[in-house]
Amino acid sequence: MLNKDQDKKGDKKFNLFNLVSDKLVDPKYAREHTPPIPEEVVNFLGKLSMLDGVPIHNIITTDKYLPKEDINLEDEHGKLVLVNNMPQKIEKGALRLFYIDPEWVECLLNGALSIAADTTDANDTNELLLSRAMDGVYAAQVHYNETKEKIKRQITGLYSPEQFEKQLSDRLFENNLVYGKPDPTPAQSNWLYTGFFIRSSIISTWKGVEVIAKGTYDAQAPVPRRVVKVEKVAADTLFCICEGNITDVEIVQPPETIHFDKKQLGNNPPMRSTAGVLDIAKIVKAQVTQSNDVPSSAEFAKKLLSLPLRSKLTINRNEQL
Repeated sequence: MLNKDQDKKGDKKFNLFNLVSDKLVDPKYAREHTPPIPEEVVNFLGKLSMLDGVPIHNIITTDKYLPKEDINLEDEHGKLVLVNNMPQKIEKGALRLFYIDPEWVECLLNGALSIAADTTDANDTNELLLSRAMDGVYAAQVHYNETKEKIKRQITGLYSPEQFEKQLSDRLFENNLVYGKPDPTPAQSNWLYTGFFIRSSIISTWKGVEVIAKGTYDAQAPVPRRVVKVEKVAADTLFCICEGNITDVEIVQPPETIHFDKKQLGNNPPMRSTAGVLDIAKIVKAQVTQSNDVPSSAEFAKKLLSLPLRSKLTINRNEQL
């Protein structure tokens, strides 16, 4: 009985469909010749590859992974701090690091794509989509789009139409992105992702915290790492994914949170008769008495405002836990 790809003489026939199928599953060929993929599909696969939409209980399978407990507060001499003759307690946070296993993500994406009809064309398409997703193409596109939209919201109305595009391009460059070119980075192409969960009262107290991550290359000084995912999965728990190995993490108070520096105001700043309202005139008078110089309103505001607070964590990977 003849194979369908052979003629009566036994010579193998040229099969165009097999050739196309073989080409499409080759990552390099697919990257250069893939027809346009619907934006909805790109967003879905790009976000899913960064674990968006994955139930958190499928990632954290036990509460013991991020324990939460209260511990006794001690002073610099190791003595208990007492309040009303009772030890003062503080909440102990937890930090857990992880690597992303590309094989696990590939199985996740493959499962999502398996809902397509079981036909030859559908299978070839799935292979193509899976290949590009694992090549980091869709994750790079999603990260680019989200960063671009965030910057556009920040600068809308601040610049003329001629300056707007330049500002957008410059700020994308500050985020290690090139305007109009959402190409995957080496980390995205090779799945060099690490991340962390942090459970702390800082997360619940500071609304909208920012995350800055740094890592090292060949024992050099830490350099900024791109943070591709920041998700608040609980009131006091943050889920972050970064490119490459990370050694330093900073949790930064939102810069848009305007607050006074208590050191400048003192413990008992002068207040007006209305509850909770500062007496600015008396505060200015006190500042002038101290420095013998009348500050401008801008100088006065700058002096009284406090910079955003930062909580820094250094990760020692050589330390055995």
